[in-house]
Amino acid sequence: MDVPDLGSGGDDNIRGTSLRRTRILYLKYYQQLLATLIFVPASLKYLERVWGSIELLKFIVVTIVVSNIIAFGLNWIEYFVIGKPELFLFGMRYHGQMALQIGLLVAYTQLIPEHNIQLFGVIKVKVKTMPMAYLTLSTILCIVGFQNPWILIQFGWFVSWVYLRFYKKTTVDSINGVTYGDRSDTFSLVSWFPPFMHGPLTILGNTVHSLANRFHLIPTSSSDIEGGAYAQVPGGARAEAERRR
Repeated sequence: MDVPDLGSGGDDNIRGTSLRRTRILYLKYYQQLLATLIFVPASLKYLERVWGSIELLKFIVVTIVVSNIIAFGLNWIEYFVIGKPELFLFGMRYHGQMALQIGLLVAYTQLIPEHNIQLFGVIKVKVKTMPMAYLTLSTILCIVGFQNPWILIQFGWFVSWVYLRFYKKTTVDSINGVTYGDRSDTFSLVSWFPPFMHGPLTILGNTVHSLANRFHLIPTSSSDIEGGAYAQVPGGARAEAERRR
């Protein structure tokens, strides 16, 4: 009487599962790569004309590097709290592409928020709605269990906004000297969220901003609106930001 070889069947199942996971990883990677190749080069070319090569390079490095560092730190926190090193330490691989994609959308929202674009030649949307749509998608996917790689969109959005809001060098002129960031109301933190969230976010944002100023974590300039030193003169940082809109 022949005895079935159960061991080989188990090996085949393991190999099949491993092969499916590998295919899914490759599919996700090539999807991100395709989106990057279509969207990123044209976006970078436009921003290079507006900002210059040096400022664009700073923005790219800050958005990608800081977002990945935060994701790395989050994985270690999850490991210390939950355990499972095979998942949180070795099972999640992040790429900078998604952080850069959302960062570019944030930059376009700062520069041309009311500009209309057509998606797939059918759907017409304003530029300023696209970052939060992408952010909402990533939030849903993270909630249902796809932290990798979608959590990078959360960090990329916040890091790119903080950099453009407070740190990016904007102008050097005889009136204002060196100015940093975009302190206009239309690019504030609460402008990204629906009205019912504005109250709590304003309190939180003002508290964090006061602490950051106290410990000199953000640069100040002669037109620092939120620091109370803003004077509405032609050519100021806020006037320039509003002209773009």
